[in-house]
Amino acid sequence: MCAGEFVKFLGDFERSKVVQATHTNFPLRYSHVDHDDPELKQKHIWLNKQSVEKFESFPSPEYQSKIKLERKITKDEAGRCAVNFNVPDSDMYAMTFSFIKWGNTWHLVEIEDNSL
Repeated sequence: MCAGEFVKFLGDFERSKVVQATHTNFPLRYSHVDHDDPELKQKHIWLNKQSVEKFESFPSPEYQSKIKLERKITKDEAGRCAVNFNVPDSDMYAMTFSFIKWGNTWHLVEIEDNSL
């Protein structure tokens, strides 16, 4: 699991658009369910600083509370920390934000939207 250092960073990240802007790697990989595909396959695109504003961003603590998001933090073998959000018993909101540590700081490197 991603420990205290990441959790502290995450608190700053979710509360500050400035921290989000300075700790997001561009181009940013964005994956989402292609609702035009009958098999609902994943579609991958690369976002730049201008285009990222058109897509779902990291949910604020207020938004997390408002729609009752559950948050789960995981770490993979490569050291990436992923923050998974979902609405229990619903496909309405299912997002994963993946971070990598470069030097002494964390950076958002991928957003995966599995919402239906």
